[in-house]
Amino acid sequence: MARRRIRKRRDRIYLLLVLLALFISIGISAFISNITGSFNMNLFMILTIILVIIFGAGMIILSLPVVKGKIGEARVSSILKRLAKKYGGYLIDDVTIPGENDKTSQIDHLLITKYGVYVVETKNYAGRIYGSDKQREWTQVLAYGNAKNKLYNPVMQNGTHIYRLKDICDIGIKLYSIVVFVKANISYVESDSVYSLGELKHIVNTDNELVDDSKVETYYQKIMEYKLNPIKTSKEHVQEIRQMKKDIENNICPRCGGKLVLRTSSKTGKQFYGCENYPKCTFIKK
Repeated sequence: MARRRIRKRRDRIYLLLVLLALFISIGISAFISNITGSFNMNLFMILTIILVIIFGAGMIILSLPVVKGKIGEARVSSILKRLAKKYGGYLIDDVTIPGENDKTSQIDHLLITKYGVYVVETKNYAGRIYGSDKQREWTQVLAYGNAKNKLYNPVMQNGTHIYRLKDICDIGIKLYSIVVFVKANISYVESDSVYSLGELKHIVNTDNELVDDSKVETYYQKIMEYKLNPIKTSKEHVQEIRQMKKDIENNICPRCGGKLVLRTSSKTGKQFYGCENYPKCTFIKK
């Protein structure tokens, strides 16, 4: 049922593209016929076919996950640039930083201000998102509940980024985790770290303790070293993410490489796997 609705919507878009191609072809052919004094049917057909191919290829390209992701990151970056300008800070997009055991973190955006450093992870999912800070996996619901997908908790993912940022540059600037869903419905998410695109412009809290401009500058320069001198390619980072998933399955902490040991919560009595390097590393696997 869900697939049928998706197929119908896609077919309507294709039909609109064909009609648009016809409309443009008619306009161009009519303009040329006014000049030449005759309507060229062959030219009209060729124009229509070319336009349909161009529109179809454009639709396919725009529907690719990697392209959607880049568009989403560009929209987030645009808002963050305005915040950096407003608060006299810096914005660094798409930077890979090192971690322990030759691991890395690819950070979408870093907003560095005198009110703190905002570590922003961008997600371009559609549909409704369900999850909480402590759940390892969240759920994406599509097609009126008929399609469900699992995704790794982005708050935990961003927690790993923050852990590694503190390791490479801990100069007394507080780090804030921000996860922004560009178009998904996040009203079912239980987390203070998750924002919609419209809420993103309010992330800077001017009530936070101010830090010296010199610290802001130092932090910016430190991170820019990794931006200007990448330590790993995107392909290598993707391979590392795959390995991280295997490590978690084998009870190896993806943040610091320590063992995940069975613990019992003093509050709830529930058992969970936590890093042996706690409290320095707070990674939890349920």
